[in-house]
Amino acid sequence: GSSGSSGSKDTSATHLSRASSAASRTCPLPSPSSNSISGTAAFICSLQSVVVALIASRTAGVAPRTWLAIACSVAGVGCLEVLPGVLSGGGAEGLSAPLFHLGDLVAFGQPLGFGLSYVVLEEAMTNHPNDELPLAALQCAVIGAAAVAATSVGAHQLPWELPWELMLPGGAPAGPAWGVPAALLFTSLISTSLTIWLTAKVFKRVPSTDASIILASEPLWATGFAVLLLGQSVGGADAVGGALILTALACNQGLCDPLLPAGMRGEAGGSASTD
Repeated sequence: GSSGSSGSKDTSATHLSRASSAASRTCPLPSPSSNSISGTAAFICSLQSVVVALIASRTAGVAPRTWLAIACSVAGVGCLEVLPGVLSGGGAEGLSAPLFHLGDLVAFGQPLGFGLSYVVLEEAMTNHPNDELPLAALQCAVIGAAAVAATSVGAHQLPWELPWELMLPGGAPAGPAWGVPAALLFTSLISTSLTIWLTAKVFKRVPSTDASIILASEPLWATGFAVLLLGQSVGGADAVGGALILTALACNQGLCDPLLPAGMRGEAGGSASTD
């Protein structure tokens, strides 16, 4: 009776919360049931720079120093996300776990989707340089519709049957009265709407290959804020990973040209394919 209804309501609230978090355009790590290791999935999610470069290499070409920057950024993310678990041994479960999981395959949707979106967004902003606001609004509408659809499927309820009242102040069964509304406002207005609009404006001025390398520095920022706000310590793998990501940014901007052979210098995209 009432207990079953309450259980269904709690389940719907969980799905609603998860979908709202997914709409913040962060990397959607696979669920624990997929057995994916979070560090591995996060590393896979950061490979959008490789996807963008592969697409660009078929059209305008990619400079050798840009490939070097991509390699450094991927290695840096690997040091931040994967290497600490490898060095620690991952525990007994980590040693016996398979090298590849179903969740890892799902995680490949992140670099493919984001990488393709960078290329499409760059082309759209080139053809319509003053339409970043309508493009951002369209992306937000699609994200919102996808989040509601995913919630409905997960909760086995129609959209209008979901417990929307739990998103109001005091609607959640536990926690601060404004906890859920504040989280939803931040993820929807700041980490989704604002960042999508800023991304559209940036792609008017920055090539997709350069932008993808810059965005690959996200784990470095996450580590920095974890140290400042959570008091976490920085290990050797974190230091090496951060140094590699900073090297990637410097290399892509030409700051490392004096250290590179002449054949690896030049602007990104300047070495078009000769075939």
